[in-house]
Amino acid sequence: MGFCMVEIGSALGQVEERWRIKVITRYNIDPDAIIAKKSYKAHDIKSLLVGRNVSNNEIKEYFREYLKSKGLWERVLSVRLKTT
Repeated sequence: MGFCMVEIGSALGQVEERWRIKVITRYNIDPDAIIAKKSYKAHDIKSLLVGRNVSNNEIKEYFREYLKSKGLWERVLSVRLKTT
């Protein structure tokens, strides 16, 4: 499907961290499912497996909720979803 870029910055608006997370559409899972695959070292999301009926807005909402749970949402400068 594509990837999602999340930029986290400081109070001055400078980018401190940039994450690129793969978004992969799978056809052998529930069509409305969003499954996060975590990296072993950083324990952050490495990729998202999404069903074929998941919209871009649902993916952005998932990231928003994930970043809120991590306490990073206040520092987010941008969330861009690029589909192919």
